[in-house]
Amino acid sequence: MIVPNLGEVPDGIEGILCSFSANDGAFESFSATSSAKSQNIPSIPSDRYIRHTTFAPIGEHGQQLIEQARVAIIGLGALGSNSADLLARAGVGFLRIIDRDHVSLSNLPRCSLYTEQDAADAIPKAIAAKSHLSKINSEITIEEVNIDVNTSNIESLIADVDIVVDATDNFKTRYLLNEACHKLKKPWVYAGVLAGFGATMVVSPRGPCFKCLAPTQPHDNNDFDCETYGVFSSVPVILAALQVVSVIKYIVGGPVIPGRYVAIDIWNMTLDEIDIAQNPNCPCCMREEYDCLGA
Repeated sequence: MIVPNLGEVPDGIEGILCSFSANDGAFESFSATSSAKSQNIPSIPSDRYIRHTTFAPIGEHGQQLIEQARVAIIGLGALGSNSADLLARAGVGFLRIIDRDHVSLSNLPRCSLYTEQDAADAIPKAIAAKSHLSKINSEITIEEVNIDVNTSNIESLIADVDIVVDATDNFKTRYLLNEACHKLKKPWVYAGVLAGFGATMVVSPRGPCFKCLAPTQPHDNNDFDCETYGVFSSVPVILAALQVVSVIKYIVGGPVIPGRYVAIDIWNMTLDEIDIAQNPNCPCCMREEYDCLGA
């Protein structure tokens, strides 16, 4: 496992900077059944997705599944905005994009979706993202949700989607998402970034889950965050692309291995993979105890 050279790293940093035992997993295929199409759209040439349909692992049938799929993205910062951009361009039929924050100037180096005017006007990220995504792909349905994700709304936000993209920036929300997705049997794709380092993992309802990766929820440490160590602007773009690859492969029934933790040190161009073992005593994916949800 690569740990970035950031000076002294506090003990117990789970989720991004940690190593675990290996265990192979398998993943079930997926076939989307629900569709969402916007009305009164302009005529689009039929070859829009031709690079997908001529790519054998996707093909025409796979592209149809993509157009029928429903995806939620929680967080619209560097990870979420770039994921939303790629998923919209890929033709995902329904995107629910969720964030409580507004666009700021410091977002622009990492978020290609937003503009200086968005930052100057302090437009909510969900609203700005929908505005730009609608111009990128008018064929899809985009639902913007400008709220804070919490125990009272997370289940309703993900109940009718096929898969969830985690683009959050704190452990509290990730643990909440982990429980809600397991309870509702929804897969989700984790990613985290810091400095020149990033990691991602697909989480299946069958496990292993995020608590198998990080059994104890750490306190969000303000001394060990992006404000302190920064983020190289290419890192979230690369991690978002990897998340979208996992989402698309899941939708079309491609090879996805849940619990495979992929860690990348972009600055030093190194990559590690670890297959996370399912904890046989995990309170979430084994015992179905949902403490964060209060259930």
